[in-house]
Amino acid sequence: MMKPSGRRGAKQDVDDLIAGLARDGSLAEPGTFTLERGRARELIASRQLSDPTRWILLAVQAAVLRGATRITALITDRSVDLAFDGLPFSAAELDRLYDEALASSLATTDAARARSKLALALTSARALDWSEIRVDSGDGTQVGRLLSLPPDPEVIASAPGPLVGTRLRVVRNHQEPGELAALRSRCRHAPVELVANDATLAPTDPFP
Repeated sequence: MMKPSGRRGAKQDVDDLIAGLARDGSLAEPGTFTLERGRARELIASRQLSDPTRWILLAVQAAVLRGATRITALITDRSVDLAFDGLPFSAAELDRLYDEALASSLATTDAARARSKLALALTSARALDWSEIRVDSGDGTQVGRLLSLPPDPEVIASAPGPLVGTRLRVVRNHQEPGELAALRSRCRHAPVELVANDATLAPTDPFP
């Protein structure tokens, strides 16, 4: 999905992050980790992407792994809103995201790999000077929500709602335009329709 580039491009950066986390994880039994959510998030944060704005590439990977057919991004100087269809994330899945990231090397399904990618995306976004991180994901009847508003603890909840698909929002305290550049340079060959700020970035091929 992401185009290879020079000596250390975005894909290599992301791959190195995942490989390092797999080495750091402490297995309690095959496929499970013993760390509680806060500690797992701290461990992930210790191995950040060299450019935190590349979190959006991980989020796109998560969307594709959940079966998305269309991904839209609205990117301003201080916020990013990402929306995609495909299999939603339940509240229970959002609650165990960070352990999934630590167990990324053990994931055997696209759904599990997507949870790992989303956890890495959210944790990488935290390296920015952010004021809100929010995920809402629904199947048309129930919505799972992850909400981070510092300094309050992260909240994960489930409630009835008509939302179909996933909405991810990151709000920053300062200008950081790197996400749009990352999408433009690395996602031109994404296997799904990708629209950023009303411009179609993928697919770029004239024929299917």
